[in-house]
Amino acid sequence: MPNETRQNSYMNFSNNKIDPDTLPQVQDIRYDTLEPGYRKVIWVENGIISFLLLTAFGIAFYFEKLDFLVSYVIFIFIALCLVLLIITWIRLKRFSCKGYQVRQHDLVYKSGLWWRSEVAIPFVRVQHSEVTQGPIARWMGYSTLNLFTAGGSQSDLSIPALLPERAEKLKAYIAQKSIEDEAVI
Repeated sequence: MPNETRQNSYMNFSNNKIDPDTLPQVQDIRYDTLEPGYRKVIWVENGIISFLLLTAFGIAFYFEKLDFLVSYVIFIFIALCLVLLIITWIRLKRFSCKGYQVRQHDLVYKSGLWWRSEVAIPFVRVQHSEVTQGPIARWMGYSTLNLFTAGGSQSDLSIPALLPERAEKLKAYIAQKSIEDEAVI
């Protein structure tokens, strides 16, 4: 008898087409921008990396007593400096493309300079959240909010360049909303 019931339920299954014009309209989202002062963190991080790379290049050249012509060394040095400047410029441009918005039931985050993405995480799906700070960001007064959903050990969404107070407020709000939204379901 259980097999007959199962077969009958499969016979009643339908998967009808939905007209795309009947889908709800997406509202324009006005994103909150990240803290503009965070650009200093990007400059400091890239400055430290540049200093270390250029120092390593100089030490390698000095101790190896390479028989390169000085013009080659100067060319390599200038090329390395240009690459580091381009990387800094790209990081700054990528930063300006990021933003977030807290809505009634979810948080939406946009990012991407060339490959753009928008991620919406419903509060009810958030398992936990944390506020983190790297050494340079902590020194300059910025935090990152990380949101975790079920099934992963990595954060599903990270919002950098937040003031610590804002990050903590968002974390508390998301925790409260996830409890409220779960109670409704």
